[in-house]
Amino acid sequence: MELLTTALLLASSLLATAEGAFTSCGGVRTNAEGIIKSPRYPKAYPHNSRCVFEVKASPDAVIKFTCKKFILQASLGCSKDYVKVNGLVYCEETAPRNVFSNGGLTVEFSSDAIGRKKGFTSPPTSPPNLPSPNTPTSPPNPPPPHLTFPSLNPHLPPTFLT
Repeated sequence: MELLTTALLLASSLLATAEGAFTSCGGVRTNAEGIIKSPRYPKAYPHNSRCVFEVKASPDAVIKFTCKKFILQASLGCSKDYVKVNGLVYCEETAPRNVFSNGGLTVEFSSDAIGRKKGFTSPPTSPPNLPSPNTPTSPPNPPPPHLTFPSLNPHLPPTFLT
């Protein structure tokens, strides 16, 4: 009986270790390279996951974050499983769409101990030809010169109107 108890404890410890191995996620990405996704994606993410991804770029670079696939456990007020992008919280099937940030981006993923779904995946990108909000742009074209027609301008001297 003691041998069976020891075997069960060892098996449950190995299972917990295997489960815990998948909860390690996150990390730093540079220049919007690399995929950001929940652990095990496209399979169901594990319980009690905590991931923090940081995307680092030059201060004038614009990073765009959009989740093409996003399915998290439903919960009232995003209280269970959620993704937080630069402080904005997303949950259930309401995915982050076109979140822009200058110089970097932080993505946090959290899951609780109950219920699991597929999770999310997103490649952060630097959109081409999109100026940073801090980058000065060319002024608009100047307006055409103001044309004055003497016969229509009552403020000109009368001798000019002849």
